[in-house]
Amino acid sequence: MDSQKRWFTGKELMERRDIKGFELLCYIKEGLPAYDKVDGRKIICSESLEHGPKHPYEFIEATIRAEQIAGTGVGTDHSRRLADSDIKEKAEMAHALQPLEILSCPENCIPINCNLPTNEKEARRQVEKLEGYLFRTDDILKFEEQNSSNNKRENSNEENILQNNKLKKPQYPSEVIDLINNAKSEMEMLYTGMKSNVGDISPDDTYEDKLEDAALECFKKHEFKVIKLEYVKELSLYYRNIKDEVPDYSHHKRDFIGKLCQIIICDHFPKILPEHSNPPQHYGAKSLYENLFSKV
Repeated sequence: MDSQKRWFTGKELMERRDIKGFELLCYIKEGLPAYDKVDGRKIICSESLEHGPKHPYEFIEATIRAEQIAGTGVGTDHSRRLADSDIKEKAEMAHALQPLEILSCPENCIPINCNLPTNEKEARRQVEKLEGYLFRTDDILKFEEQNSSNNKRENSNEENILQNNKLKKPQYPSEVIDLINNAKSEMEMLYTGMKSNVGDISPDDTYEDKLEDAALECFKKHEFKVIKLEYVKELSLYYRNIKDEVPDYSHHKRDFIGKLCQIIICDHFPKILPEHSNPPQHYGAKSLYENLFSKV
């Protein structure tokens, strides 16, 4: 890394690390500081902030009561008792149906959702924002050093289980291994069918759109027992890094099938893999492809 350069944009960092937008979001969630390019405010994950109803019950009841009085005037004692009952019931319902909002945010910070939206257009807009965020060189080096130290400790632990002078592959639960073994032929069929059905790309289409359409077409033509339609509709299966406006598909099969492994495991065994978008080390797309799918 150029030590003379004080800042890197999100786009430059994604290219340097060869990562995708949702992975950069994970970096921010894991503690890599990011800053707004306009005013320098720090970017923080909204998930880490306290959420709750925007208005307390008392405020809602008082507001409804004021509107009720203004609209109908004061009636008899009996009608007022009925109105009180109606007002309280309406206030309780309104309070319960409030969407949760961020109750407080640290000064000079901008909260963002650190999970990539499932809607394609919203996801692309989120990635465009990520590309414009600023990251300090010192923060990046510190973050990479910490990750490197963690990897060295993990590698050191793996060295203690050498067999025939080779590192053992990551150990997965038998139920996960059986699940992926049962899904191998289906994943191979889906990938092959998708690639053969892509066809020509019109000016109004993106390669990701064509891949998704081709995968859905393959899913309709064949019978799948493990792979579900909801897996095939998962946007992150098709999203690629953009480098000089040219998608990088050099490891497409590995990334596609590895990500599909994550989605399948997450759906069947959520206690083992709670979130496929933020997996632990041995459940990354590359690791699952190399150690489970490609395992002889």
